[in-house]
Formats: sequence, C-alpha cells, structure tokens
Amino acid sequence: RNRRSRSRLNYFSNRLCNFFNRLGLRRRSFYLCSRLSLFLYNSALGTYALTSNISGSHNTAFGWYAGNSSRTTLGNTSVGSQSSYSNVTGYYNTALGMDALYLNNGGFSNSAVGYKAGLNLTTGNSNTFLGAFANTINGGISTSTALGAGALLAVSNSMVLGGTGADSVDIVTGTSTPWAKLS
Repeated sequence: RNRRSRSRLNYFSNRLCNFFNRLGLRRRSFYLCSRLSLFLYNSALGTYALTSNISGSHNTAFGWYAGNSSRTTLGNTSVGSQSSYSNVTGYYNTALGMDALYLNNGGFSNSAVGYKAGLNLTTGNSNTFLGAFANTINGGISTSTALGAGALLAVSNSMVLGGTGADSVDIVTGTSTPWAKLS
C-alpha cells in the first residue's frame, strides 16, 4: 500500500511541477519539484522532464522532454532536449545531448554523448556512443562501442571508429599526418 501511495504522489507531483513550468514559474517550480521528488531521489528541470514517472528513482533529467516517458526507471541521467525521451523501463543509462538515446525504451547501462548519439537503440545493453550521430542500425545490439561522428554499429560485441565517407577517420601512430587507411 505504501508503494502505491508513493507512486500516486510522484505522478501528481510531476504533473504539478509541469503546470508551474508552463506558467513560467520556473524558480518556484524547481524548488517545489525538488522537494516533492526527494523521497524517490529524482531531479527534473525543464518542461515535461520526467513527467510520466510513476515509481522510478534516482533519475536526473534536464531539458525539454528529457526522460519524458520514464515510468519505472532507475539511475538514468538525461541532459538535453528530448534525451532518453522513449525510456520507459531502462536503467543506468546516460544520455548527454539533444535526442541522445531517444528511442531507448528498455535497455540498460548505455552511454551516449553527442547530438542524436544512440538515437536508434531501443533495447540494447552496455553500449557506448560517443560523437554526433554515433548510432546503430540494429536497435537491440549489446556490448558495442561507436566512437566518432557518424560511427555506425550493425552487430553486437563490436567497436566502430569513425563513420564512412566524409566521416571516415585515419589512424596513425608516431606522426601527425596519416598516409594510409586502416581497414
């Protein structure tokens, strides 16, 4: 019974916080929201940030619609407009940048840094996306890393450095001017 009461209180406190945000009372909203969500250890700042949270805890969301769909999540950090937007049940994810981990709805232990980093990941686990548009074409991959702008993952247990075409990179050691491609 106590857990159900806390879930209801959290739901209504999120609605009240967003009401104050829409009215432009951001200073009061931030103070009120931080006080109302203390028992679940959540922090949210931004219009519609963490608005669907029912029983999630230890979440941080900063930005317009950041973590908007979070309901029963745990330990997520979403910074940037619409970061972790679709995350409903995922946990221990970090999304930094606009639309980072946008479609992730149940994956855990993922990190995405950069504009639209990890955008297509839906249920994958233990992935790292670093760079603008570092992404995947398979939403369920796990234990993979995409490094660099435009790096694109296709399979689990892999690492991609740089993208293709204009986003491709040269790798060298001992010199500052690459002379050959690594393949």
